[in-house]
Amino acid sequence: MSILKAFAISFSFAAIVATGQDQVFRFGPPKGTVEVSPEIVKTADLRLSDAEKLIDQTLGSAVRSSKDFYCIIHVLRWKDNAVEVDKEKWFLYHNARWSDLQLAGNRIFGSRNLGLVYLHLNARGASTEDVRNFLEQRQLRHLVDRAIETDVTGLSQELLARKLVEIRVARGELVLTAQQRDELIGTLEKQPADSILERLRPFYETAERKASARDWALRLNNVAEGARLQEVIAPDWGDVNSSNGKSLSRTGGFQIETQYLNVSYRAEVSAKLPHMLKDLADLIFSGQAQATDESVKVQPVSLWGGGVMSVSSVPSDIKVEGSIQTSGAQPVAIGTKTYDNEGKYFWDVSAGIPLKSVKETTFESTSQTLAAREISRQSLYAMLNVLPMKVDTKSKRMGITPVLLVGIGVANRPLDRVIFAGGLGINQIQVFAGTAYTNKQFPGTAPGATVTARRTNLVFGLNIPLRQVLQKLRPE
Repeated sequence: MSILKAFAISFSFAAIVATGQDQVFRFGPPKGTVEVSPEIVKTADLRLSDAEKLIDQTLGSAVRSSKDFYCIIHVLRWKDNAVEVDKEKWFLYHNARWSDLQLAGNRIFGSRNLGLVYLHLNARGASTEDVRNFLEQRQLRHLVDRAIETDVTGLSQELLARKLVEIRVARGELVLTAQQRDELIGTLEKQPADSILERLRPFYETAERKASARDWALRLNNVAEGARLQEVIAPDWGDVNSSNGKSLSRTGGFQIETQYLNVSYRAEVSAKLPHMLKDLADLIFSGQAQATDESVKVQPVSLWGGGVMSVSSVPSDIKVEGSIQTSGAQPVAIGTKTYDNEGKYFWDVSAGIPLKSVKETTFESTSQTLAAREISRQSLYAMLNVLPMKVDTKSKRMGITPVLLVGIGVANRPLDRVIFAGGLGINQIQVFAGTAYTNKQFPGTAPGATVTARRTNLVFGLNIPLRQVLQKLRPE
């Protein structure tokens, strides 16, 4: 086994051990509701300022401003009155300098301090206060019905009509002479009793008559005299449905249709090698209904859930999956996204391709890079790049970056070919120049004998990412 292969195996094993074990983070049903702009509800889209505000409202500003914090955000909009995905988008927030392009990307720069927030738009629910008011009014209506039935049982239509007129006169709604009163009663008593009773109902439902309804409730329900009206008509939270005929469950300050709450998210962290070591190893070892008395009118609400993740493995891939349990046996997927969590480095590994002239190069329009016309494993150098600052070695860098290069041959006996050089360019197109030290065989003094001597020579060429070399070397 060559020295280079032994080095690669040893380094890879040490790196795998150092990365630690994989992790799985699980997040359950929504934790509450959150106010978002109508534009976000419509488009399910976020700007940087929107993401920042959302994190502050959910995880808190202290978490958002913590050191090297990243937050994965999943925004999902449900179809109207249906647990079906209308649209869903993923975002990645960072509390340092960040762009809109990065907000829509999947690159985390080696952080262990992560958060996950999911925002589900256009769910259906009602505020707890609205539901309480509805239930109290329903209870009160039932008591009023019983009070009316008890109060007017056996009364003739004439007496019902007279009672209605007397109530309205007493309340100042009618100012009548005795003759006018008799005439009105005479007109009303010709109407059906049910119609007259319905006209009496508002009287019992007004604030002035709540005490009377309370008195009837005390008598009918055998409640102690000292009880308050609130206690008499305490709402029955277990007996209420939404206007869509769905059961409701309390979430924060809202009662939400239960079908929107069976949500779960799973974030799986998978440790991996630094990308340059993986590339080096590949090179070496290649090959809605109407509301009724029994239902609460609901409205669109925005739900959120999630939490904080302390990631132990860097670099790693983080795969986030969301699902919801519907009427079927299996959960239904509502979104998935994988994030690349790998930091910046002072070093990199590349491939050095010696050239004899510029004619041996070509410009590839598809990748917009300068490349060698032909690549031979026999002439390749595996180059260690020492950088003057930490840089993102995985993405394109447009700035000119100088680099110190130390390389050894890839094929046969690597230490027979050593190079020290300097390089300049962006990470996709770099040129280098330096001195190569090569062991060469010469005839010895004895017949048939050879001696090995190291020779130096000036060498220049291209310093390119290993991925480009691997694509060239792989068989068609």
